Amino acid sequence: MRTGHSLAELIVAVTVLGVGLGSVSGAGVFALRRTDDALQRERAVILAVATLDSLAALAAPAAGDLDVSGIRLQWVVDPAEGGGDIRLWATPAGAHGWVEHFRARFLVPAPALPP
Repeated sequence: MRTGHSLAELIVAVTVLGVGLGSVSGAGVFALRRTDDALQRERAVILAVATLDSLAALAAPAAGDLDVSGIRLQWVVDPAEGGGDIRLWATPAGAHGWVEHFRARFLVPAPALPP
């Protein structure tokens, strides 16, 4: 009757346990990075929508850029008769990665009619 395990069985068990723990920790790191990326993209969308809304409210918006909370916003304005288009790009500041594209149309308000 055996009362213990052989050295080979212990080595196999420790190896399987080590691989399993490594996989779990790797999955955790991957999930954390994906969550951080998703939060940064969410901030970019919120900033882009607020910026586009502010620019579209102007009678004559101009091209520009802005760095806010690690997000770089760049926009160009394509004027047209009675309004125009604003194209905006959001990227992580100082890094190469994702790029979000946004587009909005603005209208020049009609002149007020005389009373």
